[in-house]
Amino acid sequence: MCSSVVGTPQYLSPEEARWEKYDPFVSDLWSAAVLLCVCLAGAMPFVAPVNAVSVLMASIVNDEPRNIENIADVEMRAMVASLLEKDVKKRVEAFNNSVVGLKPEKRID
Repeated sequence: MCSSVVGTPQYLSPEEARWEKYDPFVSDLWSAAVLLCVCLAGAMPFVAPVNAVSVLMASIVNDEPRNIENIADVEMRAMVASLLEKDVKKRVEAFNNSVVGLKPEKRID
């Protein structure tokens, strides 16, 4: 478990934003989902005014992600949404169910 917070605020997981101890792998699942949202939807899932880091952190902890509906592929949309799950246990379960279970044509080798 980690306790230090390092990284770009937009990619921090809710547990990092709450300054809790966290599993870096599970936190990285969140960050990867944010990156996927940006790549596939063209926008960040959590936004705040420039230099309003506390507002951004509150959004990450409390709000539902935005812009996921702009992801064209239904399976990818569901995967990104499940990896942006705020509950750590549900996020790990989502990884095990959706990411590991991707169809061969969806996998990146």
